[in-house]
Amino acid sequence: MRNRLLCLVCLALLPAFSFAQQKAPPAQRGQDQALDIPSICEGIDANLLKMDNCGFETGDFSQWFIGGDTTYTYVGSAAEVNSGSFGAGLGPVGDSDSVIHTVPATEGQTFHIEFWLANLVGGSGTFFDADFSQTTLMQLIDADPSQYTLYTFGPIPGHPNPEGFTQVVFFVRHDPDYWFLDDVDVELSNASPQHDE
Repeated sequence: MRNRLLCLVCLALLPAFSFAQQKAPPAQRGQDQALDIPSICEGIDANLLKMDNCGFETGDFSQWFIGGDTTYTYVGSAAEVNSGSFGAGLGPVGDSDSVIHTVPATEGQTFHIEFWLANLVGGSGTFFDADFSQTTLMQLIDADPSQYTLYTFGPIPGHPNPEGFTQVVFFVRHDPDYWFLDDVDVELSNASPQHDE
């Protein structure tokens, strides 16, 4: 009886164990040779993040704040890339993490926001939320798979804090695989977006 109960417990845990084994850790991803493609966001003169690692071209999260479960959060150079040599892979399991960039702002300004996002393995346990200056731009829950796609929003009011900054914030969770984020563009809304596709 005891052996039968033990077998039933093992069988109950087997799907969770198998699922956990399918996800490659960051150290095994993004190891391909860096690509030689111009970075879209660095080519946009009006992009307020142009010189602040808008496309993760430093090869890390310099100028970004990363919070929450960062176990499966990294910068890589293979599937992660929309343009340039690097992009971000974001895939915390069972919990979310946040990727945040501060933006200078003054009261009364409005902004245009765009970024490229891919979800190569969609399904249950996927969540992506983009916010700018206390405004929710979009939410994807249990999303279908997708290649890199451009998401564009604006005009969005700036709502600066007393120090003269606001934030673009991405909240993510991806149990089966990773979200891939690249080429973040934040402009004053009176400037026309100038991205190459």
